[in-house]
Amino acid sequence: MLRAYIIDNQAVARNLLATVLNNGGHEVVGDGNHSTTNIARMVKLQPQIVCIDIGEANKDGLAVLESVRE
Repeated sequence: MLRAYIIDNQAVARNLLATVLNNGGHEVVGDGNHSTTNIARMVKLQPQIVCIDIGEANKDGLAVLESVRE
């Protein structure tokens, strides 16, 4: 069982992915949008896997991914 955190600006997408992960036996420890507050929360929760939407239209999703890796 993996501890997962979901980062996506669309609440519907977060809920759908959380359902899929929970049904697969994984624990979703949190979710949120691309804000720095949610990224800080993700770091604090120390998930084993992060699901992130890198195709965000108004931001460079790969840049957000790099900040998460740091």
